Amino acid sequence: MLSKKKFFLVICLCAVIGLCLYWWYGYYRATYPEELLETKDQIFSLNDFVSSGATTGAIPAIDEPVFESVLSADQYLDDQGRGIVVRRNGLTRFYPYQILVWHEVVNDIFSGKNLVITYCPLCSSGIVFDRTIGEQELSFETAGVVWNNNLVLQDRETNSLWVQLLHQSVDGSFLGTVLEVYPSSEMTWNDFKQNYPSGNVLSRNTGVERDYTRDPYGDYQENHAVLFSLTHLDERLSSKELVYGVETASGTKVYPLSLFSNKIEIPDVVGSTAITISASEGQITLSSQEDAIGIKTRWFCWATAHPHTDIYNP
Repeated sequence: MLSKKKFFLVICLCAVIGLCLYWWYGYYRATYPEELLETKDQIFSLNDFVSSGATTGAIPAIDEPVFESVLSADQYLDDQGRGIVVRRNGLTRFYPYQILVWHEVVNDIFSGKNLVITYCPLCSSGIVFDRTIGEQELSFETAGVVWNNNLVLQDRETNSLWVQLLHQSVDGSFLGTVLEVYPSSEMTWNDFKQNYPSGNVLSRNTGVERDYTRDPYGDYQENHAVLFSLTHLDERLSSKELVYGVETASGTKVYPLSLFSNKIEIPDVVGSTAITISASEGQITLSSQEDAIGIKTRWFCWATAHPHTDIYNP
């Protein structure tokens, strides 16, 4: 048992240590304030990161992708299952979401081009990036955190963090650096095998054991649940409605995916940039004389990345 005198001394010591730590934290924050990234749509704060429940790299990236024929992949892929289609130098590859939902990141070299294929299951967004910055080739993995439910990548070379829908680094040596989006599209497996019977398909031979016929997120794609907190909630559309978002240097706009259920062509202006969106043979194509990026995702994810976005009004 501590005597009253010793107990009092312990309490005083704890108080002194607490005051010192409080002073040190205040001094540190005044001297080294939190670095914030200001994008054209918002000010980004690292406090907006939320743990995904998995540690860095716990969702294993595919670093040495193997490909198989359409005939081989057709033995297990769902006809209505979707995936990312990438074309280069006359070759075509299909990256099924049935595989990507378990890995989220594929570091690939396609016909001499260093690419990273990314898929965020919570936002339903598949985006391909050039993973060479200047002369440096980067390799990516999941960071173990999400930003407004969106996939956060970490490069292994500098441990910088990159938000998929922002296309850029938000922390680390590459702070503010933007990844170049490489052209890709999305279609069902049935449409791919009909249109590209000689194409190559990301194989189930990933180096880890997973049941690629099962979705680890259960009925998430069909229900109304949003798993993690949001910094911005926009009720102009239903939270989990699927949309096609277009980003230009002068603005952003979304188009409800229901518009593209049939063959259609939509000429429009996003910001000050003229664009045309076409839907045919199960895929959406964006064309413009200026730089424009088109991404299929869920409304709540797009609205947090682009809170001032316009919505297409036919």
